[in-house]
Parts: sequence; C-alpha cells; structure tokens
Amino acid sequence: MSKFLLLATFAFAVASLAHAGPPLQYEPSLSARFDDRSNDRAEVAESLLHPRYRLPGDVVPVNYHLQIRPVLTPDDPAGVAQFRMPGKVRITIECVRPTKIITMNAAELEIHEETVTVSRSAIISLYDNADAIFLHFGSFCPQVTNTENPDQHFTIEEQTYDETESVQSYEIILTEPLVPDTKYDVYIEFEAEIADPLVRMNGVYRSSYVTTEGLTRYVATTHFSRTRALRKTFPSFDEPNQKATFEFVIGRTDPYHTLSNMDLDHSEAK
Repeated sequence: MSKFLLLATFAFAVASLAHAGPPLQYEPSLSARFDDRSNDRAEVAESLLHPRYRLPGDVVPVNYHLQIRPVLTPDDPAGVAQFRMPGKVRITIECVRPTKIITMNAAELEIHEETVTVSRSAIISLYDNADAIFLHFGSFCPQVTNTENPDQHFTIEEQTYDETESVQSYEIILTEPLVPDTKYDVYIEFEAEIADPLVRMNGVYRSSYVTTEGLTRYVATTHFSRTRALRKTFPSFDEPNQKATFEFVIGRTDPYHTLSNMDLDHSEAK
C-alpha cells in the first residue's frame, strides 16, 4: 500500500521504520566525505567571476501546491526508476508587468511539457493516485481554485530551457500577455533526481545505512539553505527575494515514514 504525506514547509526526510533490537550499523558520516562549507566557498568564488542570471521579475510566486514521491527502492509499483522523484506542482503567480513569458528556475529536472498549463483559474486535484494514504501537514485544500474567470486558459506557444550553469532557467512563452495585478495558476508535471551525496548534498539527496541484518536501507532528505537547490527539486522561483507559501503532498511506500518540522494536519486513505 502506498502512503502520501502533506508537509506545510519543504523540510522532510523519508526513512525506514525503526527496527527493534540492537542499534543499527550506520555507514561513515557523509560529512566526512563531503565538506559543504568548502563547496559554499567555491560557489561564491565562481559567482564572482561569472555573475548569475536573475529572474526578470515580471511575475512573482504567491503559493506552491506540490506533490512529490521519492522512490528509494528498485521495485516501484508504478515502474519509476530507483532514486527518481516524480512530482507535480501548481504555482499561483501574480503578474507585476505585462509579459508573455513566465520565467522560473529549473535544473536537472525532466519537465513533461505536454502537462503544462497556464490559466486565470484552474482546479487541480492532487488526489489522483489509487490505493494511497495521505498524511497532511498544515492546512490544505485538495482542489485549489481561484474565483475569477474560471474558463480563461492561455495558449502556450513554446517552452524553452537554458541549462547553462550560471542561468538554469525555464520559460513558458504564451501567445498573449498576462495582465498586471492579476493572479494565475501554472501547473507542471516533472521528475527530479534523488542525488548521490558524493555529487551534491543540496536539493533532495540520498544517504543509506546498514541494518543489523546486513540490509542496506536508503533515506531521502532535503537541504535548501542556499540558492540553486530548490530548482533541482521542482520548477520554482529560486531567488531569496521570491517569497511564497508552500503546501505539500509527499508520497511513500511501506515501510517508510516521513519526518517534518511541521505538525501533521491529517491522513487519508485512498
């Protein structure tokens, strides 16, 4: 049976259920193999030589409704590869200046272009997976809608990417401009990687431990303390001044559980 969790903030860990008996035998500390502070210093030095791209600010995020499902085993019922993370996000944005281009950040993501929609009002149900249990943190409405012009959807002319290290942008180009002081919904389905910590320890990455029975179990966790991490998890406005509220659904399979720094709202079987 699958299980789904909703978090009110994006800080979570997916881990195996606790084992009774002797203490678990953990692998050597990841921090001994990866000095994150050194990486920060190198990143700052690189940014001084190569100034990074900044979002244009024509639109700003208001709220994210995100569903993700980290896959930590090779036998996923839906056939998703191990250490991959399918997801979907509905971002409510507000237009600041007239524009036909919605620009956000994305890196190391597989965006399913055929699923992308932009509308003045969209009803997006995140509960579309059968045989699931939903555990909710924070307040959440499963069907999210705005109140004005429910039938107004925009035609997408093109979607473009710039994966240059200093840019990492994703653009949705519309056939008609957005109107200032108006809110819109952007819906995107995507797939991200649960990264090898020897490659990076930001965004969503994995670690492992060995049980007393000699079984290797994996943990997925997050680290978003600096920019360019959020964009590796889902399409987002990944800049310090682009503040927004967040609501999450996180999926998992038995016997895993999820830890959050927010209170559980409720759980729901489906």
